[in-house]
Formats: sequence, structure tokens, C-alpha cells
Amino acid sequence: MTSPAQPTIARLAFTRLVIGACCLLLLSVCSVEAQEGLAHFDVSAALGEGYRLLNEGRFDRAEAVFEEVIAHDPKNRNDIEGLVWVAFSSGRYAEAGRAADQVRILDPQDIGWTRRWIEVVWHDPDRRGDALAEARSLLIKDEGDIETRLLLAELLSRESQMWAEAVREYDNVLERSPQNVQALIGRARLAVWTGDLDKAYRFLQMAFAVDPTDTIITQQIESIKRAAKELSHSRMQLFVPLALIIIFLSIGIGYSTPELTRKVYLLLFLQVAVLMSLAALWVYVSPTAFVPN
Repeated sequence: MTSPAQPTIARLAFTRLVIGACCLLLLSVCSVEAQEGLAHFDVSAALGEGYRLLNEGRFDRAEAVFEEVIAHDPKNRNDIEGLVWVAFSSGRYAEAGRAADQVRILDPQDIGWTRRWIEVVWHDPDRRGDALAEARSLLIKDEGDIETRLLLAELLSRESQMWAEAVREYDNVLERSPQNVQALIGRARLAVWTGDLDKAYRFLQMAFAVDPTDTIITQQIESIKRAAKELSHSRMQLFVPLALIIIFLSIGIGYSTPELTRKVYLLLFLQVAVLMSLAALWVYVSPTAFVPN
């Protein structure tokens, strides 16, 4: 005999079964839609858009696009590199360094990226020593690595207390590759900063002989010529009062001498001649010896 409660229990069980089936169906539909959404997201197109925005200087927009790509593909190297350059271009050097670390972890054997990592990390004052140490470590492993040596020299040249070491690194490159234009220009730049215009001009002339089509080299040569002429003009302005001082001092010495013998006159004349010659050399020779007419 069937009790009155049994049909009710059966209906409740059936209702629960239907509700469970509906929930499973809904979850399946949502899962399919999510997969379709992932399939429809074009990573390549998004990366292209991100780099376009980066090149246009729209860093916030570019960063948003790269972050969206990361959400779909967390280990996409090109995307992480994009985040590196967004942060770097925005002056957020510590953040750029951290992103560069991620790229290096993905491919630690990529020497090209290691060099870029060195340059990025160097801009973070707290990690500047790490960057230089890594560059030196690479050169210990391969002394003939000219690209890394040039990078190290360039970074060292940015700090005046390291100019001497930068000169050594550039000279090391030129010993191995005498016609390396980048090393010649870097060496000339250091010579200018240390006030040796003659040496700077000679290095630039050597670079110009290697690549006479480089307009930057031509401009730097003309700049040094102008600087030399300005220096010569400045010295010339000092020459006249300097010469007068020498003459008056000599006259004063002559008056203070009790007896003006021929020997005294000769000594005074020689003194004036020597001092005037030295003054003339100071004015004319140093800044203009290397400037062609």
C-alpha cells in the first residue's frame, strides 16, 4: 500500500534532478562561451596594437593592451618585453628592470637580451652595480665580445668618475677593431669632455674616414672646429693684456737695475722675447693646430 507522502517525495526528487541538470547545462554553456572568447582573442593583433601605441608614445594605452595579453598568455615573451619598454620609456626604471628579469628567466641563454637587460637595469640607481657586474662577467667569459665591451664603455662614460675605465674599454675595442666607428666616436666624446679637442678631432677624423656618409660625425667635427676657434679667440683677447704686463714688468726690472749695461739690456730683451713666444704659442698652437684652413 502506497503512503500519501511517497508521491510528494518523488516529485521533490524529480524537481531536484531537473534543477541539477539545468545547472550543469548552464555551466557547460558558460564554459563553451569562455573558450570561444579565448579563441576569438587575437594575441598577435593585440601585440601589434600594443607596440603601435608604444611607438606613438601612448604608454598608458599600450600598457593596458599588454596587460590584457598577459591575462591570456602569461608567458608571452614579446608581451613582457613590451611591458619592459613601456615602463622604461615612462621613466619607471625599477619596474622596467623587474619586467626585464622575467624575460631573462624565460630565456637565460639569449645574450642579445642580456645586453638589453644590462642597459635597462643600469638606469635603476639601486641596481647599477648589478648591470656593470654582469657586463664584466660576460667579458670574462669572452674577451672578444666587442658588443658587450662597447656597451660597458658607454655606460661607464656616463659617470665622470669612471671615465678612465671607459677610455680603457674603448681603447681595448680599437685594438681589436681599429675602424670601429662607435668606439671612435665614444673615444672622441670622452676627449671632448676632458678638454682635449685635438685628440677628439683626430678620433672623429678617423671615424669619418671609415664612414664619410655619417652626418652626425660631420656635425661633431664642425662643432669641434667652432669650439677651437672660439677658444683661440678667447685666448687672443687675453694675449694683449698679458703681453703688456710682460713688457711693463721688464721695464720695471730695468729701472730697478742701477747700471743698464749691454748685458742687462740683452737679458731683458731675451726675457721679453721668450715670454712673448710662450704666450703666442699658448694662443695659437694648442686650439688651432688641428683645424684645417
